[in-house]
Amino acid sequence: ITSGTNTWTVSGNIDFTGGTYTASQGAGENLLVMNGTGGKTITGNSQSLRNFSVDPTSSDTITLTGSDLTVARNITIGSNDTLSIGSGRTITYSGATDIIWGNASSTISGSGKLTITDASSGPGIDGTLSTNVRFDATNASIVAGTIDARTYGGTVEFFSNSTSSRTATLAT
Repeated sequence: ITSGTNTWTVSGNIDFTGGTYTASQGAGENLLVMNGTGGKTITGNSQSLRNFSVDPTSSDTITLTGSDLTVARNITIGSNDTLSIGSGRTITYSGATDIIWGNASSTISGSGKLTITDASSGPGIDGTLSTNVRFDATNASIVAGTIDARTYGGTVEFFSNSTSSRTATLAT
């Protein structure tokens, strides 16, 4: 699937298994919006999205299952909505902006892991973050402003798979 540079809205489940998703860059920067209700799922198959929005038509949960997913630009969680990361699954976020939270009841939860890379601006201070979070300094140090001063409801891990010295600077 080549997404183009517009919005792709899906009200059902998404399963990228057995396929390749090409996230086009350019004007409009493509956006995948999951707006279905009734506990919809996304199976990432280690695909990379540019922008990902969880915004069901009513308060609901979208769950990452089956395999991992990378988001390179923006994650948006709609008001009163939840992105749940399933057990053993990881969403890697490298966006240059904070995660966009619809309101204080917007949530990222689950027993999986949200990995925030050195290129990311961090999770931000809004919404509820109750999943496990890994700050990954493999490619570079984690600068101030990426590790936001907020409540983390799960395990927080600082990680580097580099032989070079790395630092992680906490927000003050």
